[in-house]
Amino acid sequence: IILIVAPRVTYGYLNATLTSMGGDLSVTVFLPKNINNASEDAFYQSSRFEHGSMIGNIRRVIRDSAGNPTAVHNLYGTELWRVPHDPQWPESGVGLASEFGAGEDGPLCTYRCGWNGASSVTNGLLGYKEARIGEPFIKIGVGVLVKGTCADCDVSENYLFNSAYKFAEAPNWTYQKPSANTIILENGALLHSKNLFGYHLRKEISLTDNVLSVKSTLTNWGEEAFTTPWYSHHLFSCDAQHIGPGYKVELGLKPTPTGTNMGSLYDEPGLMWWSTPVRGYAKLSSLNGDAVEVQMFREVEDGKRIKVEFAKDDATRGSFVLKGCDTSIKEEIPEVADPASGINMYAFNLYIERGTLSPEPLLLLHLEPGKSLSWTQVLHIDNATPPPTSTQTGATAANTLTAYLSASLVKNGDNSMLRPLESITTTQLYVIFVVLATSVGCAIQLWRSSNNRRKNYSLLSDVQMTDCNLPSSQ
Repeated sequence: IILIVAPRVTYGYLNATLTSMGGDLSVTVFLPKNINNASEDAFYQSSRFEHGSMIGNIRRVIRDSAGNPTAVHNLYGTELWRVPHDPQWPESGVGLASEFGAGEDGPLCTYRCGWNGASSVTNGLLGYKEARIGEPFIKIGVGVLVKGTCADCDVSENYLFNSAYKFAEAPNWTYQKPSANTIILENGALLHSKNLFGYHLRKEISLTDNVLSVKSTLTNWGEEAFTTPWYSHHLFSCDAQHIGPGYKVELGLKPTPTGTNMGSLYDEPGLMWWSTPVRGYAKLSSLNGDAVEVQMFREVEDGKRIKVEFAKDDATRGSFVLKGCDTSIKEEIPEVADPASGINMYAFNLYIERGTLSPEPLLLLHLEPGKSLSWTQVLHIDNATPPPTSTQTGATAANTLTAYLSASLVKNGDNSMLRPLESITTTQLYVIFVVLATSVGCAIQLWRSSNNRRKNYSLLSDVQMTDCNLPSSQ
């Protein structure tokens, strides 16, 4: 029997794991630095993404109609995006990595910003224009940084979103775990400049059955109102498979009336500079007249980057469905549909590289001094197709056992030893025992049959292997 081992994920960083569905679904939350004075290093320590938004390495067990495990998938993994991993690299996020700002250079958009033509929209920054070179400013969700300290900074004082800035002071995060399936991360920063600038951010992350929820609450601690975009990058890939055939995303945007001329729905502003046309890698089509389907038909090569900016859609709520590795992930932000929430759409982009398929609905947040806004990412994680039937061959049994064992172990980045990722449930122990017992039984049956036929040198027929089916787990 040949065992096919899936790639193992290296966790050398401080993290918390949420589990549900009897251990069949788990989510890793990589924690910010200095949580509870922990000595372990933090996965992300740079100056672009929120430090409390590193949520990924979603491990999912798929079962057949009888409850037998048939596959284990790793979603939003760390194997492809910006490797080898460097915690100080601004782009080195994972999974739901989020950013306050529009993912563009410049400290402020002054006129006709986003879909609704807002004005004076900050790029996730507070106190930047008031600061001189060498003085502090705030990046929301990151902390207090020093102006002009990035490697590419120059005398123009322009803000470069994708460059690493030095910290004026270490970020301060707190951690709570009020229940087994919920953690709360909080962070805040104050800056005494010409005016008082500041924010407080609370992230409540919970996993219930097949639903992952991330509720963000932002409070303006300063003396001036501010308006900023926010988005989650959604660094999606599965099972370390490069983005290409087998991946698709359904965007909650209205297609053209006829489903043709889909190019009229979007722009690709980077084509003359750094990006590649999307039409060379994906087909955009109408999905029953209700959504835009982006189906990958060609694998993205190294160095290729694709960015699509969709035209304004007054009806969209920023929802989408990602599909890959037999899995469907549907994200909704319910507050976008509530006029009283104060949460509005700013834009809807799609970013694609070899290591990520990233739908990016951008929200627009406006906060007066002392006021708060909350929004919730609700991700439904389910089968992309109906579960397989319960019939399995001996080879499938072996692969199932391999998937279980490989997904239950992780490689320790410090000493290259294997250690348990999480405790194995009673159900998992039962399934492993049954798989082992069945495999041994098949081997004995094979040996006896071969022994009986040895005199006339006949071969064991393939059909006999199909008799070694796994019984259902209870």
